Amino acid sequence: MKKILTIISKVVLALAVIAFALSMIIPGITKDALDASYMVLVFANVSMIICATVGSILTAANSDTARRVGHGMIIAAFVAGLSIALMLVDKAADGATLSPFAAVTDDEEKTVSSTSAIIMIVASALLAVYYIFQFVVLILNKASREAGSPYEDSKIIRVKEWKQLLDEGIITKEEYEEKRVSILGIKQKADKHE
Repeated sequence: MKKILTIISKVVLALAVIAFALSMIIPGITKDALDASYMVLVFANVSMIICATVGSILTAANSDTARRVGHGMIIAAFVAGLSIALMLVDKAADGATLSPFAAVTDDEEKTVSSTSAIIMIVASALLAVYYIFQFVVLILNKASREAGSPYEDSKIIRVKEWKQLLDEGIITKEEYEEKRVSILGIKQKADKHE
C-alpha cells in the first residue's frame, strides 16, 4: 500500500511540475509580445517548480530537519502557486495584467491569462494532493514501525549480529554479554544495588 501511494504521489508531483511549466509556456506561445507580466509569471513558476522539486527531495532525507524543511518548501510552493493563480484570475476579470505598466484590453489576452491561471490552480491542487499522499505514507510508516515486531528493532538486530559472532567463535561469551548489556542498556546487578 505504501509503495503504491509513493508511486502515485511521485506521478502527481511530476504532473504538478508539468502543469506549472504549461502555465508559463502557453502565455509565452500565444501572446504577441512578452511583457513584464509574463516575466513575473515565468519567475514565479520557475521558483515554485524548484521549490516543489527540492522540497520533495528533502522529504526523502534521513534527517528530521531536512524532512521538515522539505515539507515546508512543498507547502510554500502550493501557497505561492495558488495565490498567484488567484491573482491572475482576479486581474483577468478586472481587465489588467500582473504588470503595472500595461493593461489588458484584448479579450484574447484575458483568455490566455485565465487559461494560465486555471492551469496554475490545477498545478497547485496537484501539489496539495502530492503532499496529502506523502503525509499518508508518513503516517503509515510510523504505524508500521510502532506495530512492528521486536525482531525488527535495530537494537535486537545488533544483538543478533553479536550473537552470531559468538556462535562463530570470533568473540568470547564475556565480550558478547558486555556488548549485549551495553546495546540494550541493561543495568548490571551490581549497579542496581548501589
